[in-house]
Amino acid sequence: MGLDMTLLRKTFIKGENYNITVERNEAEGSHVNPERIIFIVEEIHYWRKANQIHNWFVNNLPEGVENCYPNHVERCNLEQLLQECKRVLENKELAPKVLPTVEGFFFGSTEYDEDYFEDLEGTVNMLENILSEGPNCVFQYFPWW
Repeated sequence: MGLDMTLLRKTFIKGENYNITVERNEAEGSHVNPERIIFIVEEIHYWRKANQIHNWFVNNLPEGVENCYPNHVERCNLEQLLQECKRVLENKELAPKVLPTVEGFFFGSTEYDEDYFEDLEGTVNMLENILSEGPNCVFQYFPWW
């Protein structure tokens, strides 16, 4: 129980040059037809109780954030989050102003401690990797608590 968050990447593949194979352990009962697949959705990153990241999404996504719902994220939003994480890692005194923590039902610690900065470092590494992979996709932020 608590704040769990994922960043999803939804890639359009219909009509693109992809070879999709769907295998199931059981011989019968598969309802997935590879020829009907339009999107592939990947879990790019998982955060656990990184309430400063959640708070950033809440305050920066134009349509807000809904619990247990995939919230649309623009590439420019992720670029902004990357820059703000780097800024705080370069000057940790900026943390309460740039990426403040937030209290919530089992949202985790609100301290600016080692765990806080480890979440930022992991976010920076992930964002640098995915933002270098190409633009033919849609991102979604999916929190639940």
